[in-house]
Amino acid sequence: MVVIELPFDERDPLYKCCCGIVHVKTGARVLAITNIFHASCMVFQLFFIPYTTMFDVIECIAAASMIISSSIMLVATFTFRPKLVIAYLATQLTLLICAAVSFTVSMLAMVFPESIGRTIIEQLVDMSYFGDWDGDDEIEIILMCFCFACVLFVSFMLEVFLLRVSFQCYNYLLDVRDARKGVSHLPPLRMESDKRGVFFVGLEHVN
Repeated sequence: MVVIELPFDERDPLYKCCCGIVHVKTGARVLAITNIFHASCMVFQLFFIPYTTMFDVIECIAAASMIISSSIMLVATFTFRPKLVIAYLATQLTLLICAAVSFTVSMLAMVFPESIGRTIIEQLVDMSYFGDWDGDDEIEIILMCFCFACVLFVSFMLEVFLLRVSFQCYNYLLDVRDARKGVSHLPPLRMESDKRGVFFVGLEHVN
């Protein structure tokens, strides 16, 4: 029988996402590639949708941030360097805050016609490609605010999910780094191999 002690168990549920189906390393890679594709589409659509200059700049900055941070995140999952994930965490946290603030503004604009939220929404619509909109139809304004709120709520929940997965991946990479340095705080795992195959036996901490 061959016995090998591994630093920690990579199959631990702590390192799983998507209802425990996918390992966080794989999930982070898929999300990073998806974000890069989505951000590239955001840049590509600027050639077809006539936004104003301000919206072009904002969208380009957001897309560039997503592409750069997601690319760094992708590199981190292959090189096992947890510090590289911080840029992605910061980007997702910023987007999460923006989604929360925008959702609050949309709700205020929908419920309170005289609020600053309504003023902000009207100004944003005027500066967008809806520049010829007169803004006199109250029902149209409420419907638009409701649509904005729904989209922003979905975006907020998505950002929460992305932030959670990326943070799990960050913790996983930290544990891998510590295990390689021999300072892991996790219980080791013993891999035993014999004629029946390979199986794992967890070990307890030794004082």
